[in-house]
Amino acid sequence: MMELLKFSNDNAKFEATAEWYEEEHGCPLHLWGFSQPAGRGHSCPYAKDCDSKADRYTGKITDGLMSKFRCWEATSESYQKGMRAQSWYNLDLLRPIRTAEGQYDLIQRSLEELPRNVNAFRIHVGGDFWHQRYFDAWLRVAEANQQIQFYAYTKSLPYWVARLGYIPSNLELNASVGGTEDHLIDEYKLKYAMVVMSLQQALDLKLEIDIDERHAMFSGPPFGQLLHGTQPAGSEASKALSILKATGEYHGYSRRK
Repeated sequence: MMELLKFSNDNAKFEATAEWYEEEHGCPLHLWGFSQPAGRGHSCPYAKDCDSKADRYTGKITDGLMSKFRCWEATSESYQKGMRAQSWYNLDLLRPIRTAEGQYDLIQRSLEELPRNVNAFRIHVGGDFWHQRYFDAWLRVAEANQQIQFYAYTKSLPYWVARLGYIPSNLELNASVGGTEDHLIDEYKLKYAMVVMSLQQALDLKLEIDIDERHAMFSGPPFGQLLHGTQPAGSEASKALSILKATGEYHGYSRRK
């Protein structure tokens, strides 16, 4: 039997989004996602501000030279061996395939094994688009599955810009501010998401704070995300996180009690 990609719906933000969606729309949201190992040199070629990666074998985390805050997914990979193994399993299956058609075929066959009620899908809970052909494969996947709302955060803006006008209506892309190609956001007026260090910063920038996935999943204005996760000791991000917690502004993405 041919190996298939591994997907997951075990995610606190997914649960919170499903609760909001059912309250708002009166029908259930069945949201799944897909991960690859985070970090420049793994699957995030344009990472900068959040450039962190966990060693494939030991889980030891390394921050990039230009990193301003630590990637949430890299942190999770560092201490969740099973999650790290699944992310690498997915990348190992996809990367050797040298055509968009072949990558599309693998992703599509894998999706067909999910429950039939899946109606939303996050491309890359961890990781990013690492090649134009891989980006193109996901475009084809979205086109072939109009019953599913796909969405993704990405710093791989050159791949997006190369296909402007060809993005399926059921794929919502969000430029993740803090990459090496941020100039493309203003140049092409891309919807974006920005990590902010405080609620005041979000107010100053006129960005509504995302507390689940609703802003990313559907079309709308740019939005902010409060800094969260574990930050390197002594860093500016660590100091900002301490202030957020002390003032009660901080909210993580742990499951609701």
